[in-house]
Amino acid sequence: MATLSSLLVGPTLLPYTVFVVVSLLFYRLKLAPGRRLLAGLNVFTLPNAKEAAQAAAAAAPAKGAGQVNRKKNKAGAVADVGSGMQLAISELKGEILMRLEFYDSFELVASILCVLAVTLAVTLGLEHAGLVAGPLNRACLGQTVPAFLAYVVICLANMEFRHPTVQRDDRIVICFLAAILAITALVLLAIARPRPIAFDAAAAAAEVASRWVPALRARFGQEGSQAAAALVARLTAPLASRVDGPGVALSLAAAGGAVGALLLGPGWRHGRLVAGTASPRPFESQYARLGALQGALLRAGFLANLVVCALWITPMVGVLRLTPEALHAARLGALAAAAAANLAALPALVQAYLNLGFTNWYMIRHVSGYDEAAKVRSADRQTRLVLILAAKVGLQFLLLPALQFAALALLLVHATPSAAAVKASEAAAARAAELAAVGGGGGGAAEAAAAAAAAAAASPLAEALQRLLPELAGPPAGAEAARAAAEAAARLAAPSALYAAVGGFVGWWATACFCAFSAVSLLLVRLGVTASTAVA
Repeated sequence: MATLSSLLVGPTLLPYTVFVVVSLLFYRLKLAPGRRLLAGLNVFTLPNAKEAAQAAAAAAPAKGAGQVNRKKNKAGAVADVGSGMQLAISELKGEILMRLEFYDSFELVASILCVLAVTLAVTLGLEHAGLVAGPLNRACLGQTVPAFLAYVVICLANMEFRHPTVQRDDRIVICFLAAILAITALVLLAIARPRPIAFDAAAAAAEVASRWVPALRARFGQEGSQAAAALVARLTAPLASRVDGPGVALSLAAAGGAVGALLLGPGWRHGRLVAGTASPRPFESQYARLGALQGALLRAGFLANLVVCALWITPMVGVLRLTPEALHAARLGALAAAAAANLAALPALVQAYLNLGFTNWYMIRHVSGYDEAAKVRSADRQTRLVLILAAKVGLQFLLLPALQFAALALLLVHATPSAAAVKASEAAAARAAELAAVGGGGGGAAEAAAAAAAAAAASPLAEALQRLLPELAGPPAGAEAARAAAEAAARLAAPSALYAAVGGFVGWWATACFCAFSAVSLLLVRLGVTASTAVA
């Protein structure tokens, strides 16, 4: 009997073990990836009366009326202490982050993203290195990643559509945009000839009818009651007979329209912030300007997104002249690079947003026609609003790399051939052929009697454990069992066309919509139609 330790690191339970261990380590070490992304950024706020008095006492004496004494940009310093409107510069810390709106969702998405990334890297790395005795059970990641993807979409909907601060007119715009994007996606997926984007909806539909429906019926037929099996057969009958390429394309287009419309806010804000950081005003050069590394990260993220968009466009694929395996590897690498680059650029984008506190304060301070008290109230309201929405902005820019990572995980887990699974499939097929040749046609009765005797002798607990942990049962002894094992191993080794279509479309469509909205916003700012200093 296998020991508990060997079961935990076996091919069936290893993904669950790694996921639990990594989650506990993140919790025990208090890593908090979201806090690490935002902590230390500069925040501009108007100090209270006590802070203003301390800053005035610490400042050097003014040498003339209206002269400004500018101090270094560091935590605790105060800018423009020679004027009546002082501005404090401080660092964004954990106790402030905890009070910001949407910070809980930001921290949760960042934590799950990091835990899943580490789990995926460790499990697939161990399998690739041959340190696991057999192909991995991918049900853990296969179930967790879609759940994470659903949670990301829910966060996006709560923030951009369902939140009380979203106006009714904005919701109407999102609904109309979702309809337009859904029609556009349907044209690209199913109507346009030749296909402008490389997604095989027909292969995905054929897999649903030939693989998923029989597997679902067999599962309920073996583990459920006869009534449940009959109900599942009746419910899945339309799927087996009516699922086709246009049906899968319509489903993807409907989901893509909704997700694309919800990315309007993040993409629009991204374009405005990039426009503001690309050409800073002279008064922003000392306090509210990004560094060279931050600017490079912004450009790298945008270029990586463009590469992702290009690799699923059919004319571009034809120009590259890559083999299917090389093209699949290039797409995986592009998605991984884009997710990493966008995640690395997130602090720079949030800092660019926080710099709007300084920009708006400076513009309010120099506006004419208002008394000093009105300027102070307006500047205080603007700087506080920027701080309150900082976590929301971070969540907006976190959701795109989260969607890209979810697409990458789906492609890695389900659409990438596993060497261990292929090897196990070949071994199972060879054993099935050997037993079929040895048994011939006359060993069926003896084999059935032996199987019945073994089933009668086995306890219900042992039988249940063998179903949950196939490695406990050992190699099949009968020809029929060997044939079933060979079919199951072949299904596990074959890449999934359905997941290839879904994962690829999620990553490509979300990236394309984000880039399109960002480019339009950037163009409008350049043309002077909209301002780059808008806070909300």
